[in-house]
Amino acid sequence: MEEVGREESLVKAVMLYPNEVAELMKVSRWTVYELVKRKKLPATKIGRGIRIPTRAVMEFINSGGTDVLTGKEA
Repeated sequence: MEEVGREESLVKAVMLYPNEVAELMKVSRWTVYELVKRKKLPATKIGRGIRIPTRAVMEFINSGGTDVLTGKEA
């Protein structure tokens, strides 16, 4: 039950770290960085790290996502 609470708190955040996006999407951090690199997920650089808008992550998930390796829409 604690897992659900963690996911709900992530969704409430305005900007997420890549590891939080990976946790929310149940993918690796590498996959998140690839999505950002291929401009499938927008990101903002803050200092030496990046943050990803929660709204963009939810829109990506709701749209069905993308196969990161082939670039094809799922």
